[in-house]
Amino acid sequence: MSTRSTLCLAPVVMCALSGPAASQSPVTFEVASVKRNTNGTRSVSPIPWGTQPGGRWTMLNGTAYMLIRYAHGTGNSEVLGLPGWAETDRFDVVAKASVESADIEMRGMVRTLLAERFGLRTHIEHRERSTYALVVANQAGAGGPQLRGIDADCDVLFDAVRLKKQSLDSIPRAGNGIIMCANDSMFSQSAAGGSTTFRSGGSRMIELASRLSTLVGRPVVDKTGLDGFFEYTLRFATSAASNSGIARDPDGAPSLMIALEEQLGLRLVSSRDPVAVFVVDRLERPTAD
Repeated sequence: MSTRSTLCLAPVVMCALSGPAASQSPVTFEVASVKRNTNGTRSVSPIPWGTQPGGRWTMLNGTAYMLIRYAHGTGNSEVLGLPGWAETDRFDVVAKASVESADIEMRGMVRTLLAERFGLRTHIEHRERSTYALVVANQAGAGGPQLRGIDADCDVLFDAVRLKKQSLDSIPRAGNGIIMCANDSMFSQSAAGGSTTFRSGGSRMIELASRLSTLVGRPVVDKTGLDGFFEYTLRFATSAASNSGIARDPDGAPSLMIALEEQLGLRLVSSRDPVAVFVVDRLERPTAD
């Protein structure tokens, strides 16, 4: 059986689509190069892209659309008003900050780069869309066996780590073994089937809703009424066929819908809600360096 995992100590999604960080004074890279990539391939370079050691940030053979999604934290939200070239033209972006910077700070610098070099102008609208409402399955309002509230304030912890007032090594582990307030994803594949495990050492229900929206093909709106931060472990079948029905995966993992109710005591219910969409008012091809 092959297994791989990813870990991050950060909110799963920037729920405000350019929220508080975007309203602060603009931050910029010390130097930045934006060049058209004409090698003809449509695959992003396997060289790691994003925040790098030493204050560097790179994206090789990526699109303006990818830059926007990264910089503005659009997650699974719709992005409207893009010109056609924004998803086809390829660019190499190599930039460096004046000091070592956290990823959330780098996102702010990429936002500034998009505004200055691509002329990006945007706004947020709310439009009614088909959604899923994330609700508590038990009428008593109790969660499932793999969902537990924690006392820590993860927002305070994020700030302490970002400002280097607290080290990662000093953060305790949650009951499910992950670092407090961190999130990870583990993917397992075998001849019998595959499964995915989402773990959180502490996140809000709106952040769980965002993770789920990437799986079910429509926005998920938190209507649980559960406040605060929660530790959880959610294991479900990877295959789309298994997740769309009630059958269990040969690997032993239940479908996503069954796993949500059995493990977390939650349920997805079809709904229609106004959801935030990201609207591009202006985007221009960048001038050559």
